[in-house]
Amino acid sequence: MLVLWPAIVDLVLTNELMLTPGSVQYGVWKETPINIFMEFYMFNWTNPEEILDENKKPHFTEHGPYVFREHHQRVNVSWKDNNDTVEFHQIRTYHFDKELSNGSLDDIITTADPVALAAPYVVRKNPALLFGLNLVMDVAKTERSISKTVNQFLFEGYNDTLLDLVNSIHNPEFNIPFDKFGWFYNRNNSWQYDGKFDMYTGKDKLTKLGVLTEWNDSNRTEDNFGECAMVNGTTGEVWPPLSNTDDVDLFVTDLCRTLKMEYSGKVNRQGIEGNLYLAGNRSLDNGQQFPENKCFCGGPDSEESCMPAGAMNVSKCKFGAPAFVSLPHFHKADPIYLEKVDMPPPNEETDELFIVVEPNTGVPMEVEAKLQINLLMQPYKQIGIFKKVPRVLIPMFYFKQSAKLTPHLAYLMRIVLDLKMIGFIVAGVLVFIGLVIFVSGIYMTIWGRWSKVPKPADTVCLIDDENVSTISSENVENPVT
Repeated sequence: MLVLWPAIVDLVLTNELMLTPGSVQYGVWKETPINIFMEFYMFNWTNPEEILDENKKPHFTEHGPYVFREHHQRVNVSWKDNNDTVEFHQIRTYHFDKELSNGSLDDIITTADPVALAAPYVVRKNPALLFGLNLVMDVAKTERSISKTVNQFLFEGYNDTLLDLVNSIHNPEFNIPFDKFGWFYNRNNSWQYDGKFDMYTGKDKLTKLGVLTEWNDSNRTEDNFGECAMVNGTTGEVWPPLSNTDDVDLFVTDLCRTLKMEYSGKVNRQGIEGNLYLAGNRSLDNGQQFPENKCFCGGPDSEESCMPAGAMNVSKCKFGAPAFVSLPHFHKADPIYLEKVDMPPPNEETDELFIVVEPNTGVPMEVEAKLQINLLMQPYKQIGIFKKVPRVLIPMFYFKQSAKLTPHLAYLMRIVLDLKMIGFIVAGVLVFIGLVIFVSGIYMTIWGRWSKVPKPADTVCLIDDENVSTISSENVENPVT
């Protein structure tokens, strides 16, 4: 047992970690058994009418959280034995949790009009289209700000006159496949929204478990350039064993890109030691500090989209809208962003994006994914309502997606991690007992101490002062006496 136990544990653990039908990993991956919470914090623009005043900054108040319980399920699963990968779609289902929320989905929020900001940005290089768009915006009576309910901004969506008019033109510059606007419109319970994934099952090599090979039938995205367009890393729910302290890659479909998560030491979660990975300066840089990130900046012909560090350009991922993603409250971003707006300041403890992974099994123990969605407002001389506005990133909202192991799963994880030690202890005890028995046997053999039960005597001697006689024990009632 002492010799074979480690190999037995490794074999069983490998078989259960592989993403194959019947394994523990497959059951957890097919339908996530832990609670996932999605919290939304909305920014309310309190002074949109003062945007043209050079002495006034856009002022934002924070509302929320509006908490949803999120459930993940994998569908359309197809196994590819030729390269040990699995192809699938995923469904995310959201249910509003009123008790955990601070507010109602009917709360009214005022913010910059996303459609009004997006339309001129899409055709910003074509003056003729900008002029025509201005006429359309006049007909639609478009304004810089808009007020809707939280639910309309998030999942329900709302009808927008400008969006309807733009879609009716059928111009290839405007390729928006939605009849309503909503940040997560048509996402709830959709198996198509996140796209199609192809990733390694770990059957060939466990070190490749969960690593994506393709997204939407390609190993590159159309949203970045060069190496930045490569589909790398995992989706964050299945990881291979991590035997070192290197950084890891996390592919985020909402960004259409890979985030480099930086190793930040060891942490303890529920009695289990894990690797802590943070979204650091390398993840958020646009090429200023790390030249290799220049290809995330929009390409060599799009210098205007190269924002200071801290805001990732995801405009191509969002149908051309001027969307830039940062950490909440512009945490770890260039100070210029906060200098142009009046909003709650960042908090290093609550605004961090991190993941904790148990390195031996690759099991994620705790995840807090936090991202803030911002839209770029900038002047266009052909668009009347934007002719004199400042160039500023308008914070729209940020979300916090969190999940962690339940106490029961953490208990099972501790047992799994202690299996080798438990085997060694049991084997050691057995060896000790065996040695005690072996030594005791030798000792008793050498000294002749083996216990034997004596047989009753067949005869008894009766002795007195004068006579000695021998009689049968059968004729004596008490032979002992």
